[in-house]
Amino acid sequence: MRVVLEEGIFGPGEPSRLDLLSLFRLPLSRSHTLEVDPPDSLGLQTWLEGLDVRTADECRFALELSYDELARRPKPEGVRVLPAPSASWERPVRLPLSLAIGFLETPLQVLVENNRRDRSFLRTVGFAFRATLDRLEGTGFQFVHGGGLSEMLEQVLVRSRQPEWGRRSFVIFDSDAVCPGRSGAANERLARICAERGVPFHRLTRRASENYLPPACLEQHATRMGRPRRERSLRTARAFGQLLQDQRHHYNMKRGLDGDQNHPDREAGEQLFAILDGGKRDALRHGFGESIGDLFEEAALVQDYLLAADGQGPEMMQLFEALLAEI
Repeated sequence: MRVVLEEGIFGPGEPSRLDLLSLFRLPLSRSHTLEVDPPDSLGLQTWLEGLDVRTADECRFALELSYDELARRPKPEGVRVLPAPSASWERPVRLPLSLAIGFLETPLQVLVENNRRDRSFLRTVGFAFRATLDRLEGTGFQFVHGGGLSEMLEQVLVRSRQPEWGRRSFVIFDSDAVCPGRSGAANERLARICAERGVPFHRLTRRASENYLPPACLEQHATRMGRPRRERSLRTARAFGQLLQDQRHHYNMKRGLDGDQNHPDREAGEQLFAILDGGKRDALRHGFGESIGDLFEEAALVQDYLLAADGQGPEMMQLFEALLAEI
């Protein structure tokens, strides 16, 4: 998270000195970036001159690391640390030094629908950020099980009563859309509540995480099955690979076309697949099964180059840049 230190916090007093030293250790321990406003602060220079040489050099090094990181990857301002005694949780968050330390040492929690499966999904599709996620999980960063949409909404409503939780959280959920732009009432409400409560979130553009499995992976997975499942699964995988992009992105991966018979937006979904011929429609009736998302745990199957060829890069870049800005 981008942390801006106002010049007024560099005042005299042992408590503030100790707190400031804790702040300057954050770039190495918690992946925050620090900067001082104004950059040529006389208060900062005076404060550094009052430290022993080694400690002052460590603080200068923390600032250098931060400015280098911000030059490579600009971030929106996250927290402003100021001498005022009261806090403001509106973005950007404004906190007195005494509250800023505890807030910034609190690891980010990522609320997902299924912490095991979605963790595997995000580590797989976000392969460019995999090493970063591994490092962050060593600092306390964690995926939190949210359950279905209604349960996630309840968690956001309850936990966001504490403003600091909302500012140390990130919510990721499926769009559940049977066609582009039709996410459903419950999904739209979760997105609206997150926005109103100031909780950052990302709603997947495709229907569900399983829709990010490249067709080649699904076909290869089908070849590993025994008869008679293999032939049926191969037909489904090949038919899926021949779909138009929007159709692949919004197909019911678990239950197939028949699985949407009672969906509130069934008619909109039917229009998306109306052009299918009888053979493809028959092959896509039943989907790939409830456990198809477990394939994200098989790195040898879901390979990085297949994900890149599937056009997932722009959305994953947007998701992870927003996520890392909160860390």
